[in-house]
Amino acid sequence: MKFRKIALATMLLAISSTSLAGPNGQGKRMFDRMDADGDSYISFNEFKQPGKNRGPRADLDGNGEVTQAEVAQHVAEKNAEMAEKANRRFEKMDLNEDGVVTKDEARETAFYRLDQNQDGFLSPEELKRPGFGGKGRDGKGRGDKRHDDRLGEQ
Repeated sequence: MKFRKIALATMLLAISSTSLAGPNGQGKRMFDRMDADGDSYISFNEFKQPGKNRGPRADLDGNGEVTQAEVAQHVAEKNAEMAEKANRRFEKMDLNEDGVVTKDEARETAFYRLDQNQDGFLSPEELKRPGFGGKGRDGKGRGDKRHDDRLGEQ
């Protein structure tokens, strides 16, 4: 049951996310920064790994080298973080707290997450935002079953 919750929440997160690597997104800016000579190609000498002066994230002891044990530990930690985030997202979507997210609950949560001004309608501006939701102008997340009485029973 717990695995199904995590899998569902992870799928919902993947569906609701957008990529920043589009033609005008983060990927293009990164490319342009690395393309030092402006020839629209990145040579080996121009190539810099993300993170600039930082070593690999899996270098847990900071010695500049990564062991297989460090990679395994790093992956386990990241998986645990992802599972926790997925569980929190699932709990927000499970409006009646029965351990199941129905299509109606997912739809209701998505709608009120997008409805940033909480007027009960979605404007073109609300639909233009990257990721269709996330943190609003006020810095508060949406889609929490406790944030709005329009979501039904508390």
